[in-house]
Amino acid sequence: LPALIQWEGDIHPAANLRDRSCELITLEGSHPTPGTINAALIALGVKDTLSVTPATAPRLAARIRGPHGVYEIAS
Repeated sequence: LPALIQWEGDIHPAANLRDRSCELITLEGSHPTPGTINAALIALGVKDTLSVTPATAPRLAARIRGPHGVYEIAS
């Protein structure tokens, strides 16, 4: 799992972003050993943020709704 990020200063960088009217719909992952990933997500208290299912290779996908429709960004 990536390390948690601590931002320098009092203002989070997202506060400076312009509103593009986009919304995260889902964040989904897949992994050969999803139990390991799910256990780490539970330990971090973020299990409801990401759904991880079994697959032969790791994958992460985000579905985002914007002004022109729904898009998927995946790796």
